[in-house]
Amino acid sequence: MKSRRDILDHIIEAHGNRPFLKTSREIITFPQFRERIMDLSHLMCDRSSSTDTGHLAVIMCRRPKNFVLAYFAAIYAGLVPVPISELCKEREITASIHGAVYLLSDCPQSENIRNLRSDELSNELICYHLQPEKPLSAGVETAVLLSTSGSVGFPKRVMLSFDNIFANVEGLQQALQLSSDDSTLAILPFHYSFAHTTQLWAQFILGAPLILTDGPLIPKQVMSLCTNHQPVSVCVVAQSIKVLSTVTQWASNFDLSSIQRLIVAGGRTSQDLMESAIQLFPNAKILQGYGLTEAGPRVSMEIEQDAVRIMDGIRSSGKPLPNVKVKIVDSEYKETDTLQEGMITVCGPNVMKGYFMNDISTKKVFHDGWLLTGDIGFVDPCGYLYIRGRSRNMLVHKGFKVFPEEIESFVLEDPRIQRCRAYEEKGCYILEVQSTEITDPQVILERMKNELSYWKIPDQLRFTEIELTHNGKTKRNTNKKVTFL
Repeated sequence: MKSRRDILDHIIEAHGNRPFLKTSREIITFPQFRERIMDLSHLMCDRSSSTDTGHLAVIMCRRPKNFVLAYFAAIYAGLVPVPISELCKEREITASIHGAVYLLSDCPQSENIRNLRSDELSNELICYHLQPEKPLSAGVETAVLLSTSGSVGFPKRVMLSFDNIFANVEGLQQALQLSSDDSTLAILPFHYSFAHTTQLWAQFILGAPLILTDGPLIPKQVMSLCTNHQPVSVCVVAQSIKVLSTVTQWASNFDLSSIQRLIVAGGRTSQDLMESAIQLFPNAKILQGYGLTEAGPRVSMEIEQDAVRIMDGIRSSGKPLPNVKVKIVDSEYKETDTLQEGMITVCGPNVMKGYFMNDISTKKVFHDGWLLTGDIGFVDPCGYLYIRGRSRNMLVHKGFKVFPEEIESFVLEDPRIQRCRAYEEKGCYILEVQSTEITDPQVILERMKNELSYWKIPDQLRFTEIELTHNGKTKRNTNKKVTFL
């Protein structure tokens, strides 16, 4: 088996002197990129040679360029990167770094991690030495750990191997006919599984330019980067379209004509937002797809040659990628007929190795080698996939995933609260609380704002009595709106 360093070196050498990273300030070629990650890996590990340990290095960066450098430097040093949001609070960071040997960050929040030795890797990147009593290892075959559940408490992490990532990129390349000329503008955080594989790894493997913003999404900067670097594609979620749409009146001052593909991920996107996106990028075709972190993440994708297909009011998520199989099954795991709804199951080289240190959860999501997505959908006679909804509890709020179980666990730490329930109803994220002592919602909301990321704060907080099921668990809101991919 090749070492992590050998894998990166092989890819980089194949691309010659092509440009890899483009920002508003500089262009970094593949050879220059290798020099930088090599230097960072040596500084980080204080050694001139790398041994694959599979130990964990948490990556938390607000600047995309720093993230990319830290991420690949960790791999080059024989470590497994664990990307987390740059907006995490101290409590969430503490949970995420459990068992890791390093925290690589350029965020002010990470300075709140006390009693840690740290080294300055660059003008912005800091390496925190975590020195756990028992360092955790994800194994030499694991390329990355991506979180797929809340980060309060020990998060559930998906183990993706290099083979998983390469297979998913190969499927995307075949479906979308990607080449080294297909530059892309990255505006989504790379801790998103979608941006992580579809953009970061795809561009690296294909030898295509990856255009980066300087930090958080700033519409004028996005338009300026489009004008100066002429990307062919951009990946978005509904929230980023909303932000970009606030400056539609300035779009005529920039050249946005190079964008040919607008790839939409995350929650279901309204027709109004679709129209706003087309106004901004008039030459782009909107492509929707379906995926989940456990599948690498891409499962299916519309392609540019396809006409938009709508059945029963649902827009198709395209056909499965060429190297991915999809099967719709009933409650007994028997394959359903065409157009009959059931649970979506997935099989292919893109599917994860499993959940890190969580064999029980891993076994629950596999049946006869097929990944049980928990999502409901159907396939039409031509093989196009349609997503009806989720059978899980997860909801999407402000463009981010929110896991009710995480929120409820956090809220219930207050002994004055007896029960609580988080859910989505008509697009509104609601938190219901049952308490005999607290009557002011600000008491709960202020604690949440102080200790949780902003997207985990509910739109509404209600005091009410909450029913329990027959086995003593919180009874979920049966009228909640199902969140679509």
